[in-house]
Amino acid sequence: MNFALRRPSRRRIAAAIVVVLIACVLANLFVSSAAQLNLGQISRQHFESRARCDHDGVEVTATGSPVNGVVVTGIDPDCDNKPISVYVGGDAHMAEFAGTVAIGAPTTLTGASFMPSSVQRIAVLIDSWPTSGTWDFVAPAVGGTCVVTAGVTHWNNNTPVTGPVQPTDKCEMPVLSRITRWGENGEIYEGWSVTVQNTGTREIVWRLDLDFSAAPFTGFTVRAAEGFGPGSTWGGRAQTGCSDLPRMSVVGGNPPWNSTLTPGESETFSFQIASVSSNDFGIRCP
Repeated sequence: MNFALRRPSRRRIAAAIVVVLIACVLANLFVSSAAQLNLGQISRQHFESRARCDHDGVEVTATGSPVNGVVVTGIDPDCDNKPISVYVGGDAHMAEFAGTVAIGAPTTLTGASFMPSSVQRIAVLIDSWPTSGTWDFVAPAVGGTCVVTAGVTHWNNNTPVTGPVQPTDKCEMPVLSRITRWGENGEIYEGWSVTVQNTGTREIVWRLDLDFSAAPFTGFTVRAAEGFGPGSTWGGRAQTGCSDLPRMSVVGGNPPWNSTLTPGESETFSFQIASVSSNDFGIRCP
């Protein structure tokens, strides 16, 4: 038996050298990639990341309309002095409010003006963590509201023919302002101007609901009103009486001519109110 060792061929030696070279190149690439990734720094960031400070959600609300801020309550004390961002709006636009969580008090954030009644969704971030939130808005009491009572389909012999109110039938009260105020024998008298406007797409029949106990009225007890009838008037005409005060419903005072509004049309008229049942006023209450 011949135990003599065979000498490796040149081809095998060359192949072995190539394998060794490839292994060295791969090893260098791995070390270089690991250095670029900086795994040690990522590991430290993972262990040093901030924990969520609020776990049960917050409440977001606003006051007034339009407003330029929100109030956040129900924030966990662990979030005190941490950054907070609130986003409110609809599908097309979200207003952003940012600041710092107040310590031991509701957090008030200010920013761009928006209409709270149009908010459809909200998002809350506290210390960069998404936090669940609920939206609550109570519309403030207002001294007047325009109401659509019917839609006008056509006119017949100078009389509007009406039908049910449709979603596109709208009216607003863009102006309700005090013109003058004076006192006499301890009583208060005020003069006001109001405008109602059709902001819908067809002619409507309108009604104005006034509340003399709400802003911008100054809060005194109204005992008399002038400019609302009785009888026809080119301003407004009261549909309600003394038993309904401090609320009063007003319609066009000279029907049918100013009882309706075409799209874009407005009606402006003036009236007076007093804290005493004055004989000079058309509506006098005990």
